[in-house]
Amino acid sequence: RKTNIGFKFFIDGFLGRMRIVVQIDVSEGYENQNLPNIEKFIEYPVITGENIPIRGEILEVLIADKFEGMITRTVHNTRMKDYYDIFNIVKKKQIDGEKLREFLIYIFKKKELTDRIIENHKYFSEEIVSDDRLVNNWNSFKERNPQIIEDFELVMKRNQEFFRPVFNSIIKGKKFLFKWNSQELKWIRN
Repeated sequence: RKTNIGFKFFIDGFLGRMRIVVQIDVSEGYENQNLPNIEKFIEYPVITGENIPIRGEILEVLIADKFEGMITRTVHNTRMKDYYDIFNIVKKKQIDGEKLREFLIYIFKKKELTDRIIENHKYFSEEIVSDDRLVNNWNSFKERNPQIIEDFELVMKRNQEFFRPVFNSIIKGKKFLFKWNSQELKWIRN
């Protein structure tokens, strides 16, 4: 099925007698204008034979896409998986802050959302951390995913700490020459 950013495929499969539906989202990608190294080859594990490299977007593009959705929807966001994905990524991966800043600017311009890049955006407020609608959506998400034990407050505050300095650098029109250190959970100057 066609979506506004690409295609969504649903594949039915079976594990024994149990039916499994796999959903695959395929982005049409961003135009590669002034965005070097936006793609890379990802080794995709297979059960038999050699791993097959697949062209995919770099991590900073994925993060920027998810953040754009969170900024745009704020308290109306029902995509709790995006919050959880970012929370997990920052615990495990090193992120290039300047690449992330460049992709955020590009995505916000492409989607004509530059008016959302403002100081004191609601996404970074204390109120959003305890917003009833978001907390209820999070708790429902946790019920469907029992492996998730974190409260929304912890996840949201971590995500705010991750995005705030990058967002502020965009507002100030400055480069963000930092790398995210996943062990220390903070930005380190290059």
